[in-house]
Amino acid sequence: MNKLFSRFSKQPFVDSVQRGVVAARVRRRRLRRLQIGLLVGVLTGVILATAIGINALRQFELRWADWFYRPHTPSNQIVLILADDKTVEQYGWPIERFIHAGVLVAVMRSQPKLIVLNFVLPEPELPEEDTYFAGILGRAEKIVLPVVGIEATRYPTDVSPFPAYDLALLPTASLRAANPPLAHMMIYPDTDSVTRRVPLAIDTPTGRYPSIALAAFALAQDNEPKVTLQDGYIVIGQQRIPVDTEGQIFLNFVRRESMIKISYADIAQGKADYTLLRDKIVLIGPATTAVHESYAIPATISRTPISNVEIQANAIETLFGGNFLREQTRSNLIVEVFLIALVAGLTLPHLPLLYATALVLLYFAAYLVYVFNRFDNGVVTTPLYGVLALVITYALTMLYRYLSEERGRALVARTFLGIVSPDTVNQVLVEYERGALSLGGGRREATILCISLRELVSLADTLAAEALIELINRYTASVMQVVFRWDGSVNKAGNNIFAAWNLPLDCPDHTRRAVYAAFDIIDAIERIQPPDAEHRVGVCLGIATGTAIAGRVGGTLRADYTVIGEVVTIAERVSILAGENQVLVDPAAYAYLQDEFETRLVHTIRVRGKKDPLVIREVLHPPRVPVV
Repeated sequence: MNKLFSRFSKQPFVDSVQRGVVAARVRRRRLRRLQIGLLVGVLTGVILATAIGINALRQFELRWADWFYRPHTPSNQIVLILADDKTVEQYGWPIERFIHAGVLVAVMRSQPKLIVLNFVLPEPELPEEDTYFAGILGRAEKIVLPVVGIEATRYPTDVSPFPAYDLALLPTASLRAANPPLAHMMIYPDTDSVTRRVPLAIDTPTGRYPSIALAAFALAQDNEPKVTLQDGYIVIGQQRIPVDTEGQIFLNFVRRESMIKISYADIAQGKADYTLLRDKIVLIGPATTAVHESYAIPATISRTPISNVEIQANAIETLFGGNFLREQTRSNLIVEVFLIALVAGLTLPHLPLLYATALVLLYFAAYLVYVFNRFDNGVVTTPLYGVLALVITYALTMLYRYLSEERGRALVARTFLGIVSPDTVNQVLVEYERGALSLGGGRREATILCISLRELVSLADTLAAEALIELINRYTASVMQVVFRWDGSVNKAGNNIFAAWNLPLDCPDHTRRAVYAAFDIIDAIERIQPPDAEHRVGVCLGIATGTAIAGRVGGTLRADYTVIGEVVTIAERVSILAGENQVLVDPAAYAYLQDEFETRLVHTIRVRGKKDPLVIREVLHPPRVPVV
């Protein structure tokens, strides 16, 4: 009684220590995941920040940002008169200036607000034609002629953000005599050959020229088309227009199909609806395959290239709309990428693969909403680096999980498959995940049931090898089925089969379950006994409760989950004392059973290291084996 009291008084302390060990193991695992996630996040951030700094993925970055361009409805302040293929077929190329003069007269009669002639006219023609054309230009109230920069560095200078050219190709002197405003028509596609921006001015030795769009915007509001730069803004009247470090403005595209377009040939032949031109900004320019000047624009706007004059129209629409776009700063993008990588790194390592994947998709969706919202607020944000931060962090953390934990899960599953029931394997994995189970070894109280099939050895001399193995497998399968049904684990099989309870999973009533399983095994063996007495196999069962050490034992080629300790030896010795279909228990097991089962004393045995002999008792068949 004193021993029983002593054992029960120590058990809460043991349980407390065990819970403390599990909690410490869980904290260490969480801390390790946190450290790995933080390291992965920082590493991903550094890699992508470096790529951002050197523009290593600039082309991909631009293309990804294109998906957020959405065309808007044009203001209908602009009319395009396009020298299309039909025009070239009828008038040839280049179009003669007296035809230009006739078209200008027809347009001017319609009283437009402004005319932009987007034809480059640097070479003189017949004097009478140039004189006539210049006279027509002089009669126009507001008309803009184009300038082309050539032999250019095309890079901003130290004193100006605008592209600089060594030479400007101007209209012929006779046309300039009418003193029309001059504006450049230069367009710079980005590194991926897609046009998203236009420079609002260029610098040449003969002066600074505004873009056609800027000149049209200023003249339409009766302002002088003079470029004044203040703190990254061009000021026209009361309007402040933001430009980037290269003096360019992002195009906020309009719907291409909604713009008012008239064929140049129809204007020249009097077939057009001239009322469409009244009080409008009229752009006249080529849009034909005869002029190899077309520009790719974001695919969400148009998949077919557009002409220079259409680009200028979009730039004018952008200026009038006032919804200016600006590119996200590189420093802001770097900070954003670091935050995404850190958030992903700190959250993903704690989740299984399926949940981590779902969370990444949720992050991705939230990030796209954020990028769309920023674009609507005028900031062109590329999702490329944010998505890369998510993907790289996810891949590295999942690789870490696989190498450090998923392989461990697979090892646990392989280790316990066949030792415990398939359903219990899942529970074992859960315990392993939360750190309550270690394959490295653990010490805890357990109940061991040794099932001895004694006659198997003698049958080896009388049965064929195949028949003996088949018999052993049948008995072993029957025993394992019962053990699994009672939530036990099978650790060794052969002549003696060892089953354990409270290993590897907690089982509060482990001794009681072992006893019920023992009687259930007796019934199961009886059901499969052969009809002839000669091949009958007797089953003897010994139960012991005590401290056991369990862990994965073996080498690199093979290792098994094994239970060792004095309690295993005692269970085996007890089974040797048992007769056929007899269940014997040691004193420690009896202490758990004495209030529920009827027993009788049958033997005493001595165990090395113990002063007093162990009293072995037989458990009499319980009135009814409960169904589990």
